[in-house]
Amino acid sequence: MEDNSWQAFVAVPKDNWVVAKIPLAHYLPTWRGNVIEADIEMNPGRVVGMSLSVNAEGGVPGAQTGPGDFRLEIDWIKALRTQ
Repeated sequence: MEDNSWQAFVAVPKDNWVVAKIPLAHYLPTWRGNVIEADIEMNPGRVVGMSLSVNAEGGVPGAQTGPGDFRLEIDWIKALRTQ
């Protein structure tokens, strides 16, 4: 794969603020939004961007899909170098 995409999944409680810390080891390789089986590791030196998405299909098996009420409020986002 030339351009790898990586995703981490976060479930948060309704109507509560949380600080979500997601270690790089929790990111999974994906293709077109779907987790793939691949023997590759994320190279933090090649990370050039970040995005957020709410997906109705793909991603975590068994996730609830379809229309519904939701709201996402983000106060801040920060990348930390921990090693």
